[in-house]
Amino acid sequence: MIGSAAISDRHTRSPGAPGTTMLPKLALAGCLCMITTQVASGVLISTKGGEEVRGFLISQDDAAVVIDEVRADGTTMRRTIARTEIALLVVTVSAAELAGLRHERPTDYRDLAEELAVKRKDPEAHRTALRLYLTAAFLAPERLGRSSLLGMVSLARNPNEERRFRAMLFLIDPESDRAVLREPDRSRPADSNAAEVHNRLLAAVRALRHGRKSEALRIAQRVDVKQHLKRYRDILEHHELITACTPGIQRRKLTPLMLQKLIKLELAIISPVASKLESDEEKERHASWSSLFRRMAPGPLRPLRLESLTEFDPSKSRFRSGAWIRPPSAVPTP
Repeated sequence: MIGSAAISDRHTRSPGAPGTTMLPKLALAGCLCMITTQVASGVLISTKGGEEVRGFLISQDDAAVVIDEVRADGTTMRRTIARTEIALLVVTVSAAELAGLRHERPTDYRDLAEELAVKRKDPEAHRTALRLYLTAAFLAPERLGRSSLLGMVSLARNPNEERRFRAMLFLIDPESDRAVLREPDRSRPADSNAAEVHNRLLAAVRALRHGRKSEALRIAQRVDVKQHLKRYRDILEHHELITACTPGIQRRKLTPLMLQKLIKLELAIISPVASKLESDEEKERHASWSSLFRRMAPGPLRPLRLESLTEFDPSKSRFRSGAWIRPPSAVPTP
């Protein structure tokens, strides 16, 4: 009867008069718009004319790509770009991939964060990578805490944030070297022996980057090279270098993230920070942070926690309908 009444009402109301028949259509249209917005993936497009366009993918076919372009002022504008004008299209953040993440598999968060870190030029990819690294560290601190925090250090958006990430890395990994709390020493080695090791590491990186894995592995396995690489541990860990050098069917090609790390490491090796003696004033500034804290701190500081490390809440690990929520089975944090 309810269905009959609805049908009768639809047929007897005049076409021009506003009524309840329009409400379901408007609601349906609104839902479709919401769905389209929620599943839109972030994209970065390089045109053949040299323009870089950032936005959200709306639709695409063999002839053109339609996006909501994010402009400099933060607003969006619908834009259609012909396929013939596109040199490269990179999907930066896929809503489908985010929706597939489960807190029972924390490694997936870390792995996707590493993929997005390569696309850090896109702000949305940068933010999402930080969130996923943080979530991975929160879900499995003992297993993924160190690698995830190192990833966050490389994505820090300002010096203060980098210092917080380094401090959190030290807290979450009791075995960490205290050197992680300060910027690594990247000065050029003064003596000839150290300079030789410096050049060996550079040779290993270049050999790996050019596909000569056996040569790179032979150099990377040297004890002195392993020790020297600790100066660049915020860029690349020794075990990562060894894994990348190991020949095998599954490791023929370097991943985009590994290639990016190797290039960054090579640049750090060939362009070291000039070494200099600190003045008394500089020594005072860098020495005894605890004494400075006692003199200047207004009161007790809140303990550093993953939950307050960034603007992201790592306990909200489920992506649904365009938003991050706490999984039903997860226990709320106090």
